[in-house]
Amino acid sequence: MTIRQIERAIAEAERFIQTTRVARDRIWLEKARAGDDSLLEPGDCLVTGSKETGACRRASLDLTRALADLRRRETGPRVARRAQWGDGE
Repeated sequence: MTIRQIERAIAEAERFIQTTRVARDRIWLEKARAGDDSLLEPGDCLVTGSKETGACRRASLDLTRALADLRRRETGPRVARRAQWGDGE
């Protein structure tokens, strides 16, 4: 685990939180437009395929990758290959 990986995970987590809040606001906006003032129930699938939910999904994937990088052990030949080809960042 490196400082760079930790910083990347923090940045991705903050971006994920930001995009989920935007997606949540979009859901509430769609409910208001539909005249539905009921509370959201767990499991409600209200808005999919929007720009906001797509960004939320992408941020989730990026956060997952950053967290996996934190857990990855940096030893052996794999490290040499990553150094040769770049670490994808």
